[in-house]
Amino acid sequence: MAKLDKDDLQAIKELMDQTLQEGIEKYDLVTKEDISHLPTKEEFYKSQSELMGELQTMRDQEDNY
Repeated sequence: MAKLDKDDLQAIKELMDQTLQEGIEKYDLVTKEDISHLPTKEEFYKSQSELMGELQTMRDQEDNY
């Protein structure tokens, strides 16, 4: 049985990369790069918490009038 050399392994890697890229395009899959501009879960929850705090402050101020 013949052993794979570096060139064979590189060719397999390139073929796999190409096949995966074609699958991403064909099935319109979302990648990490596509969502990199979105906030993390922690960032989202922090902003929502701040927003709810501001809303509560506004409601408290309305109740005092």
